[in-house]
Amino acid sequence: MAYFSTESLLEKPRQLFYNGVDYFYKVIFQQKLNNPWGYSFFTLAAIAIAIIIIKKGIISAIFLMGAIFGIPIVLGCLLDFKFGLLFTIFCSFFVFLSKRLTTDSLPSGVLIEGTLLLSFVAIILKQLREKNRNWKLAKNEITFSFLLYTAYILLQGLNPEATSFPGYLFGVRKVVGFLAAYFVALFAISNIKFIATYTKFWLGLALLVAIYGVKQELFGLAQFEWDHIMRTEGDRIALFMAGNIRKFSFLSDPTSFGIFMAFSSLVCLILMLGPFKTYQKVILGIGGVLMLMGMAYSGTRTAYAMIPIGVLIFALMTINNRNTLIFSLFFVCFGAVLVYGPIYGNATVNRIRTVFRPAEDASFQVRDNNRATIQPYIHSHPLGGGISTSGELGLKYCPDHYLAGFPPDSGYLRTAIEIGWIGLIITCYFFFTILKVGIQNFYRTTDPKLKSYNVAYLALFFSIIVANYSQESIGQIPAALVFYPSMAILVRLKDYRDV
Repeated sequence: MAYFSTESLLEKPRQLFYNGVDYFYKVIFQQKLNNPWGYSFFTLAAIAIAIIIIKKGIISAIFLMGAIFGIPIVLGCLLDFKFGLLFTIFCSFFVFLSKRLTTDSLPSGVLIEGTLLLSFVAIILKQLREKNRNWKLAKNEITFSFLLYTAYILLQGLNPEATSFPGYLFGVRKVVGFLAAYFVALFAISNIKFIATYTKFWLGLALLVAIYGVKQELFGLAQFEWDHIMRTEGDRIALFMAGNIRKFSFLSDPTSFGIFMAFSSLVCLILMLGPFKTYQKVILGIGGVLMLMGMAYSGTRTAYAMIPIGVLIFALMTINNRNTLIFSLFFVCFGAVLVYGPIYGNATVNRIRTVFRPAEDASFQVRDNNRATIQPYIHSHPLGGGISTSGELGLKYCPDHYLAGFPPDSGYLRTAIEIGWIGLIITCYFFFTILKVGIQNFYRTTDPKLKSYNVAYLALFFSIIVANYSQESIGQIPAALVFYPSMAILVRLKDYRDV
C-alpha cells in the first residue's frame, strides 16, 4: 500500500507557483518588459489613461495610473525586495510634492508602508523557498536593540494613561514600517556594489531636493506651492522668518528639508575625501555645496548645528589622515568667518549665528522652559502618557489628554512624555548601540573604501541623534527611510571587501 505524505501532495502546486514566480521575474526584471507582455500592457494603459483624462479629469487619471501600475509594482516588490526598498525610498521623496500639486489627499503613506511590507514578505518567501534558510544576518546587536524598542512600543497598548487606540495604531504603524525597512535593507545588501548603488541612489535624490530648494530661493515659489501655503495656516506661521520665507523644496516643511540637507551634505563631503575616482569626487563636492546652500535657505537652526557635530566625529575617527586635517582646518576657518566675520544684513547668516548664541535666542529659552515645566510629569509617569498624546497628534487623537497640545519640540522630550523615562532609556540604548557598532566596525575594517563609507554613515547617525535633542529629527520621511535602512550598512560593511 502506498502512503502519501502532505509534503508530496503539496510538491506539485508549490513547484508550479515557483515556476510562475520565476517567469514573472524574467519578464519584468530580466527582460524589463521589453517583450509582447510589456508592449500590450503599456499600450492599453496609455489608451485607458487618455480616455479617463478626457472624460473625468487629471485626478481620476492619477488614481487610474495608480491602479494600472500598482500591479507591476506589487509584483516587483514581491519578486525583488531590492527593487521594493529603492522604490519606497524614491516615493518618499515626492509624497509631499504630490499633495501640493493636488487638492485631494492621496494615500501616499499607505503606498510607502505597503511597498515596505511587500518587500518584507518577499524576504520571508525567499527564505521559505531556499532549503538552506539563513537568518544569521538578523543576529546582531542593532537588530536586538531595535526589536527591544519595537516590543516596548507594542506594549504601550497596555499603558493605562493612553486614551486613544487609533493614536496608538498610528505610532505602531510607523515603527513597524521602519523595522521592515531595516530588515529589507539588511537582506538586500549582498555586496559592496549594492551599498554603493544604495548610497548613490538616495544622494542623487537628495541632490534633486537641494537643487529645487536653491531654485525656490533664487526664483521664488511656484504658484501651486503658494496655493498650498495659503490653504494651510500652520505652514504660513512656520515659513516666514525676518521678512524671508524659509525654503522646503519637495519635502514637508523647512525643518525636515534643513535636517535632511545637513546630513546628506555631510555624507557627500566625507565621501569626497575618500578613495574614489576624480569625477566622483567632483560630483560629491558640488552636491555637498548645493545641499549646504539648501540647508542654509531652510532657516533650520538645528541643521546648522549638525554640520560641526558631523565634522567633529569624522575628524576624531580619521585624525591621522592628512586630508582630514586640511578639511577640518578649512571648515574651522570658514565657520569662524561666517559666525564672526563682517557680514551684516543677510537674514540667512544672521540666523546661522543665533545657533552659537543660544542666550539671545527667544525660541531656545521657550523650549528650555517647556522642558522644565513638564519634568514633574515625566518623573511621575515611568510609562509616559501614551503614544500620540502630545502636540498636534494629541489634539487630533485625544484632545482631553493632559499632554494634548503640549509642544515637545524635541524628539527625546516627546519620547519621555509619551512612552516614559523607561522608554527614553531603551531609546538611548538603541541609539548607543548604532554608534557602538559603527565605531567598532570602522576600526575592524582595513579596506579604505569601506572605511570611508563607514565613517560617512557614522557621521550621519551621530549628527541626527544629537540633533534629536532640539528637534524631532528622526521619524520624518524621507529622512527616516534613509536612517533606518542605513543601519544595515553599519552591520554589513565588515563582511565585505572592495570589488
